[in-house]
Amino acid sequence: MAKPAREHQNMFMTWLTSLPRLAQWWILCFGLLFFFSLCAYIEELTFRYVKGFHYSGFVTCFELLFFSLISALERYQSPDGIWYHKVSMKNHVYIAVAMMLGRGTSNKSLEFLNYPTQVIFKSLKLLAIILGSVLINGKKYAVEEYVSALFLVVSAIMFSLGDRDVDDQGLSASAKLGLFLVTLSLVFDSFHANLQEHILQASKVSLSETIFYSNFIGFLITFVGIVFSGELMESLKFFFVEGYLWVFWALCAKAFMVYAGVICMTTIVKLFSAVMSHTIATIRKVLTVLLSFLFFPKPFTTKYLFALLMFSVGLFINLQTLKTSEAAKASKEKAVAHLDKQDYEEVATEERDTDKIV
Repeated sequence: MAKPAREHQNMFMTWLTSLPRLAQWWILCFGLLFFFSLCAYIEELTFRYVKGFHYSGFVTCFELLFFSLISALERYQSPDGIWYHKVSMKNHVYIAVAMMLGRGTSNKSLEFLNYPTQVIFKSLKLLAIILGSVLINGKKYAVEEYVSALFLVVSAIMFSLGDRDVDDQGLSASAKLGLFLVTLSLVFDSFHANLQEHILQASKVSLSETIFYSNFIGFLITFVGIVFSGELMESLKFFFVEGYLWVFWALCAKAFMVYAGVICMTTIVKLFSAVMSHTIATIRKVLTVLLSFLFFPKPFTTKYLFALLMFSVGLFINLQTLKTSEAAKASKEKAVAHLDKQDYEEVATEERDTDKIV
């Protein structure tokens, strides 16, 4: 018999909600920007500036293991336990494979691409998810959302042209491979997001269940892959024998930063709104690109500047669309609540009239 999923409030939420609302906002905003910015710094440092590091499979496997353990710990503290699942394991495997491939190809692309270009292309996830949800879930979107996606596409193209300009040999074969991989990751990300949304809505399953099983199953598949490819032993030799142990600890810190950033983002949604969370996330993406040029100086071209402008405009339009959508949703809920109140008053009046007749 299926057990109902219950909400579990952690110690962080308990402590945070005891603070003044303004303090909550500052802590969460600073935390989100700080954790994700530091994560981006570690990511670019590791993949672009550590000589001989090409172990994206190990990084993917490690991240999946980390999030599996964190998710398992949270589920252990809940009434349902760790291994309880409401939907079939087959559905969890589908989500896990899509997520694993999306994360794996994204990490692999970092070995070949200029970091800001990779960030810009990953932001095209919005377009990929829109197209995927139209095809998979039959959703409809406002014109503004397509316009936003168009600006992001233009920014990605301009960044690619900028990479070609600053490279003496034009767009190199490795850069082309990186663009192919990051584009492929968008396809897998779209499948992952839309499959997860479909299963969450169709089965009313808890988000913690899909997070745990998608990460755990993805970890098992990736682990088998890096064992048979030999990457596991090569990466361990790189860390513990060749003197790059600090890179391993940096990857541990990166995984924690991602987790802490996600906690800040979801907490902003809970305590404030999805619009507020999306606003800070938008600032974070632009900040990531700017900090990449600041901390890791690289050749610059006006195409990068134009691309960053298009990128910012696209994110701003998307943010405005979300604000409009949230306002419409709130207005609709208010109207429904008003109608329910009217219905209640009408029923109460009828009951009083009946009592008088009796």
